[in-house]
Amino acid sequence: MRRPETTAPATVSSLVAELQALGVVLGDIVMAHTSMRAIGWVIGGEQAIVDALLQSVGPSGTLVMPTQSWQLCDQAFLGEDHVLESWWPIIRNELPAYHPAHTPTRTMGAVAEPFRTYIPGDNAQCPPSSFNQRERTRRGHHHRPP
Repeated sequence: MRRPETTAPATVSSLVAELQALGVVLGDIVMAHTSMRAIGWVIGGEQAIVDALLQSVGPSGTLVMPTQSWQLCDQAFLGEDHVLESWWPIIRNELPAYHPAHTPTRTMGAVAEPFRTYIPGDNAQCPPSSFNQRERTRRGHHHRPP
């Protein structure tokens, strides 16, 4: 959702209205990867965006967001130029364990980390490919209203 230049700042209610205009309805399953730059200045910042996303799907919907933690990946996989190959064994021996509830999200944008910690949800067990979901109801009970 790219907001056009406006004369008013974005708010939770204006973001919910924009999401509804895009077709998001209560009970939907929505996967979001946000860009604060594209949205523009929002009263309440990242928290307001999470609130708007959750309100847009409502109590029976599900919100899913990428929450990768690349800093805990094997350097051989990442191939970062500034990390010497001779360091890889040290890194593998000393790299902290991934803890879904505690390891911060990195490189996924400003909204992903507050979302990850916002409401208890399902945290994926793999740092480079983790996604979190926030469901208001139990799995298997999601459907788009008629």
